Amino acid sequence: DGLLYQRRSRLLGDVYNRQVDILIKAFTEETFSNQGKYYSFPELSILPKPVQKPFPPILVTAQCPESIVAAVRRGFGILTGGAAFPIERVAEFRKLFLDAVAIG
Repeated sequence: DGLLYQRRSRLLGDVYNRQVDILIKAFTEETFSNQGKYYSFPELSILPKPVQKPFPPILVTAQCPESIVAAVRRGFGILTGGAAFPIERVAEFRKLFLDAVAIG
């Protein structure tokens, strides 16, 4: 069912975004806590902190235009394509990535 797929995709996207928010807090804050819809935990710290600032490069798999734009907005690199992925689609995604970077 298309509607069920859309709901599931939105939920997974929301969970992913919360996970990334927590990861970035772990990299950038001395201590942090989280009281959220999906994850709740008391104040803690993660050691050692990354050497790269503000955090190490993060690459995400992006197989649709929305995920490419979302990755660029967070300053992440992307991995896309694959053996069965048409080269025309990879070229389209490259242009989208570069356009999104140019916009900021």
